[in-house]
Amino acid sequence: MNFLNLISIYATAKKRWFLLSFLDGMELKVFGGIQGTPFEGHEAVVPEDWTELLELLGKSQLVIISYPHSVPTGVGFSPLEIAYMGCALMADYRATLPGFFIPDEEVITYLPLDRAEIEEKVLFYLENPEKALEIGARARQKVFERYTFEDRADFLYDLFSNILANAQQAQ
Repeated sequence: MNFLNLISIYATAKKRWFLLSFLDGMELKVFGGIQGTPFEGHEAVVPEDWTELLELLGKSQLVIISYPHSVPTGVGFSPLEIAYMGCALMADYRATLPGFFIPDEEVITYLPLDRAEIEEKVLFYLENPEKALEIGARARQKVFERYTFEDRADFLYDLFSNILANAQQAQ
C-alpha cells in the first residue's frame, strides 16, 4: 500500500511541476514549498498560519489549483476558501465541479494536460483582471448563498442519515 501512495504522490507532483513548467517566466507565488529549483519568476510562499494564507488569497486575483490524481471526485475545502476570499479560481476540471461552481461563470476550468489551454486562460485573465474579479465575485456570492454552516450541517446530516438507512436495510 505504501508503494501505491508513493506512486500517487509522485504522479501528483509531476502533474503540478508540469503545470508550473510552462508558466516559466511569469511572476507567480506558489503557496507551499517547492521541491527543486523554482522556475524563473516563481516564488514559494509558505504561510505561517491560516490567517496569513487567507490574507494572501485576498490579495490574489487568480488562484490556480491542481487536484491530486488519487482524488478523482469532490472538490475539497480549498475552492470554497479561495472563492470566499473573492479571487478567481482556476481548477482542473472534474465531473463533480459543476455541482459546486458553474464553469466559466464562477470558476475557470482547464484540462490538466492541455498546455495551450492553460497558458491561454492564464494570459487572458492576467490581461483582463476585471474578468477574473467578476468570476471571483460570483464565486464569493455563491459561497455566501450556498455554503453556510447550516447548509453544510444539513448536508452532513442527510449524508449520514442515508448511510445509516442503507446500512439498516442491508441487515
